Amino acid sequence: MDGVAVDVVGGCTLAPVIAGVPAGLPDRVRAWAETFVPQAVVDVTGLGGGITNTKWLVRLDDGGALVLRWSDPAVWGKTGSEHVRREALACVLLAGSSLPVPRLLASDSDGATAGGSANLMTWRPGHVRLDRLEPATFTALARLAVAVHRQPVPAKGQPPTFSFRGPAEPTVPTWTRRPALWRKAIDLRSAGIPPTYRAFLGDEAGAQSFATQILASSTQEGRTVRLRD
Repeated sequence: MDGVAVDVVGGCTLAPVIAGVPAGLPDRVRAWAETFVPQAVVDVTGLGGGITNTKWLVRLDDGGALVLRWSDPAVWGKTGSEHVRREALACVLLAGSSLPVPRLLASDSDGATAGGSANLMTWRPGHVRLDRLEPATFTALARLAVAVHRQPVPAKGQPPTFSFRGPAEPTVPTWTRRPALWRKAIDLRSAGIPPTYRAFLGDEAGAQSFATQILASSTQEGRTVRLRD
């Protein structure tokens, strides 16, 4: 189901969510990217499934692949530039770690050459999961979150504060069988930032930020899989 995500709740399949694919990439952007790759580019294809539609798969003549993010300034403006800047910063801060992150090959944060803010990165293979998530999956996600928060960051390289995507006042979902657990996560977020050493996510502590991520992933519209407890 290329470009289609399905919302799965309680074993029931709901209406599909169409995940758009970005339009054609301007020649100027492709020319910028080609200056940073050792092989010829044979194809550039839009990647769907995200929420910004600003990513393309760049295929090389040796069979390799890269990922290009380009934010059209006419569509995204300063917000797109910020997306690119933060993505590039995250790649730099996590470079050399054991985390499964792409390697940044080039960045044009102000869009002076690419005609819009752009990043060129290595390709990380993966696949969309539409099955019900088991406890082991959440354990793996929690371990990754801990590893991210433990990543040391120099004082001058602090990333911006995490921005929460979701309702302003999260509430315990009516479908949960463990309301106390959800209430604890909501209380952790509402309590604000606890004192902690400076790590990768800067002003966010592990427990508070991970609780926020859980709440965000369970309340965002257009989600592919709903959290179940």
